[in-house]
Amino acid sequence: MSEITAIVHWVYSTLAGDETLTDLLATETSIYDTRAPQGASTPYITIEAQVTEDVNGVGGVRIMSRAEVMVRAVTQSASFASANAIADQADTLLHGAVISTNADGTVLSCTRDRVVRGIDDIPGGGEARWAGGVYDIQSQA
Repeated sequence: MSEITAIVHWVYSTLAGDETLTDLLATETSIYDTRAPQGASTPYITIEAQVTEDVNGVGGVRIMSRAEVMVRAVTQSASFASANAIADQADTLLHGAVISTNADGTVLSCTRDRVVRGIDDIPGGGEARWAGGVYDIQSQA
């Protein structure tokens, strides 16, 4: 399980460590694991590990783990421009990033597989626009 922790920590620290990106967010800490807290100010980013799988070798030796991670920029703007700008900067940081090790493991590779975007209704009225990508991230514990 530490592989998914390594992946989420790596994505978070990579995004949070970039001043160009954090300047586009409501606050420097507007990056959340899975979902933003109720009432969070926009714009913000969510990191959601969607699918994980192990790659095993002969004898059940785990070689690495793969995860599909959705990174979304969420805004309450009237257009997608702000969400797209944030998603583009996040993609610049994540896609093709070099190998990185943290306390939970090593991230071996990160590539974007899909671009995503959508509109969600906000309880009580209004809309949230979001844009981002689904990344294939490989790691080892």
